Amino acid sequence: MSEALLQQAMRHHQAGNLQEAAALYLRVLQGSPRHFQALYLLGYTHSQAGDFASAERLIGKALKINPHVPDAHYNRGCALHALCRFSEAIVCFDAALSMKADYADAATNKGSALMALQRWPEAIASFDRALAIAPRDAEALSNRGATRFALKQYMEAASDFSARSEEHTSELQSPYVI
Repeated sequence: MSEALLQQAMRHHQAGNLQEAAALYLRVLQGSPRHFQALYLLGYTHSQAGDFASAERLIGKALKINPHVPDAHYNRGCALHALCRFSEAIVCFDAALSMKADYADAATNKGSALMALQRWPEAIASFDRALAIAPRDAEALSNRGATRFALKQYMEAASDFSARSEEHTSELQSPYVI
């Protein structure tokens, strides 16, 4: 029964019906309070709805049940970042990266949290890691450029912004333009 409800909740979630999905995840949790996936996905719906405090709490609770899911650490880190709890977010992004070394988004968001703490050299290293994984990551390029600008590395910052601009322009161009 709970697995059928979970599948139904996930279909609503994927369709963007967050309230319906959340209600079904809660029904799953009524029967199985320690159901990792229902807790995690309920937390994720809260994050998508902008309720980062609930998201962090629910995903944290899910991680106590199963701490081996990199996406859960990543999404908890994103909620913590949104709550301006940057040091805690970094711990989550590091956990995700320790389980999934090629997690470019985790490296980019870790760099962003490090920027917020003005830990500039570490931020650059994190953006470098993200760009080694995903060389065309516009967010990592922009943030590395902003970090270099903060360090008065103006030429390097301009290079990052230029690469970001070129990447953004190429994304907008259609092969069918006449």
